[in-house]
Amino acid sequence: MKLLISLLLVIILCIVYRKSRVSYVEGFTLYFTICAFCFQGSYFYLSPLKFLNVGLLMFTFLYWKKKIGKNEQLPIDLKRLFYTYFFFQIILLVLSSFNDGLSLSTQVYSFLKFSYLKFGLAFLAFFAIKQIKDIERFNRYLKIMTFFVCIYGIIEYFIHINVYTSIMGKAFPELQEVSEGFHDSERGIISSRILGTFMHALNLGQMLIIFLGYFTIIRKYIGLKIYYVLATFILITITFTGSRSCVLPAYFLYGVCAFVDFRSRIGIFKILLFIGIPILLLLKNITFSEELQSTINSFFFFWSEDKAGESLGGSSVDFREQQWEMVLYILGRNFLLFGRGLGFMSTGDYAQFQEIMAGAESILFTYTMEQGLVGLVAFLILLSCLGMIMAKYSKDTYGRQEILIYIFVLSYMMSLIFTGDRSSSYVFFTLALVYIKSNIIFKESIQHRLKIDTVK
Repeated sequence: MKLLISLLLVIILCIVYRKSRVSYVEGFTLYFTICAFCFQGSYFYLSPLKFLNVGLLMFTFLYWKKKIGKNEQLPIDLKRLFYTYFFFQIILLVLSSFNDGLSLSTQVYSFLKFSYLKFGLAFLAFFAIKQIKDIERFNRYLKIMTFFVCIYGIIEYFIHINVYTSIMGKAFPELQEVSEGFHDSERGIISSRILGTFMHALNLGQMLIIFLGYFTIIRKYIGLKIYYVLATFILITITFTGSRSCVLPAYFLYGVCAFVDFRSRIGIFKILLFIGIPILLLLKNITFSEELQSTINSFFFFWSEDKAGESLGGSSVDFREQQWEMVLYILGRNFLLFGRGLGFMSTGDYAQFQEIMAGAESILFTYTMEQGLVGLVAFLILLSCLGMIMAKYSKDTYGRQEILIYIFVLSYMMSLIFTGDRSSSYVFFTLALVYIKSNIIFKESIQHRLKIDTVK
């Protein structure tokens, strides 16, 4: 019944979409921003909305294929990357099933489902954007949505009320337990943890890391002043989530970007002096109150049990080490390389370990259990190679900023390692391909202008 209702809604939405005057890119961009920010947790938690999203994506893709996407293909380097990854994944599924893992049919089903959710919107975005106006519209929607989500989150922190999640929690009781208790959770000087338009603080923090990285690598296009104002609001919002796994990558990314932008204006020595003094204060524990010092230590030195302590809550390094030992126990020698099979964590065999593995979201745990060390390394290589392709296409339009692209990818990988994929990878891959397509369009536009000037 849920599936029938979902498909019926899909058909209605597609009929309305085809009869409306909304342009394809406007419709897609609005759909993408709603998926990314507006109650994004329900997108993966509730089965009706899963089918709704997959169905809507399918119908939209068919509509694009018929009307818009003729005679256009992915660049050869992107084709090679994704074809190689998909082919390698299939081999991994076969090897895992032959090694007494989950059945091949179960793994193929999980592979198709998660791959479609993870990469479907990304490929659709690449073909949807066709001209500079599309890029401008896409970036404008993202800036506006990001700004409002940050403002909403900051207001939520001070008034300790989240009307949006309260309403959505009543509409979807399955999610009510996930969002409860964050306003009463303290992390040092952070008096409560915010959710924004999400159902978990970690989801909000990780999503904002991705958008911070995207805005960082297009900051010259949107304007430095706008970027630094928006980035500051993003940092404040991430800090109020109280998530250590998000704070460190976000400040790392922002700090490197500021260093790159201002080193030519005020000199490297002054920057190092400006950054070095606060670092010395942090290391020497001077001039800070005990509560502030413990908060800083917990956020930026969480790997040290002596510095981080247990007063701020959250998972300790010792606890993560115990969980890693449990991962090795679950896998044993037979499954260490290829894992127990894609979808294993949803089976009854894993249920007996859920209590001790509670909060074990890191991809070091999840990918290793399901796809082994080989699958984990393959996914990290995919992210790294995608970052290299993004850097390759950025040289002709945004200037040489490979370092910031690599820091963006590294920051996201840090977040994945710390706290796992919080239903955000589809946004990362979408923005990565949008960035590549933007550079292709800009390059073609420059070449076209040069030809016109030559003719004149």
